[in-house]
Amino acid sequence: MEKGFRKIINFISFLSLLFIGLVLLFNLILGAKFVNINKILLNVAAFIGYFVTMVNAYYFVRSKRSRVYFIIYIILVILLLVCFVISIFKGV
Repeated sequence: MEKGFRKIINFISFLSLLFIGLVLLFNLILGAKFVNINKILLNVAAFIGYFVTMVNAYYFVRSKRSRVYFIIYIILVILLLVCFVISIFKGV
């Protein structure tokens, strides 16, 4: 990975950690008063975590230089995104 891009991924990972920490803090302090805010922050943190994982997996797949890995990667990314979107709308 390029150095600049790695810094961006590290920063995004930090943001995911920040959102998870905020969710835990809101749950501890506010309890069930702000359930919707907690769900939103948790969904944002989960999506950021999935995004970082997808980017890192892409660099693994790219290093293998095989179409099989790339096809499996595409299928898994689509599956993850579809399941994530369905879970968000199912929770609403």
